[in-house]
Amino acid sequence: MKRIFKIGSQAKSLGTRQPATSHSSRQMASNKNQHFVPRCHLRPFTKDEDDAAICVFNIDRQKVIVNAPVKNQCSRDYFYGKNKLLDLAIQSVEGAYGQVIRELLKPRYVLTESAKTVLRRFWLLQYMRTEAASRRTLSRWRLNLIE
Repeated sequence: MKRIFKIGSQAKSLGTRQPATSHSSRQMASNKNQHFVPRCHLRPFTKDEDDAAICVFNIDRQKVIVNAPVKNQCSRDYFYGKNKLLDLAIQSVEGAYGQVIRELLKPRYVLTESAKTVLRRFWLLQYMRTEAASRRTLSRWRLNLIE
C-alpha cells in the first residue's frame, strides 16, 4: 500500500526583515534548506527504510509524483531567514517532536504528559510557521504602523 502526502501551494517569501540583534544571533543559520514541515514528520510516509523518497500529490497541478526526494519537500532556502538562534530554536522543538513520533509508532505506546507537551509545542510551531500565519503577522504589523 502506497502512502501519499498531499502538498498544496508553494510557500512564498513575504520579504520580512530581521530585526537588529546581538552578534551571535546574526550568525548564519546552519541549514540553507529549511523545512516548514520537518522531515521527521514526513518520515512515516516515506517509501523505504532510507527515508529518502515519498509519493506526493501536488494539489495545484493535480499530479502524483512518485519517488519525490524528501529533502526537497515542504522546504525553501532560508524560509525562516538566516538567523542562527531562530534556526536552533526550531531544531530544538522539531528534535523533541521527532523523538515523540518515533515512540508513538511503537506498539503499545502510552502517551505521557511530557509527550503531550511536546506535541502541543510542535502543533503551535506548525501553526505559527505557515504562510497564512506570516500574512496575518505582516498584516497586523502594517496596521500598527498606520495607527
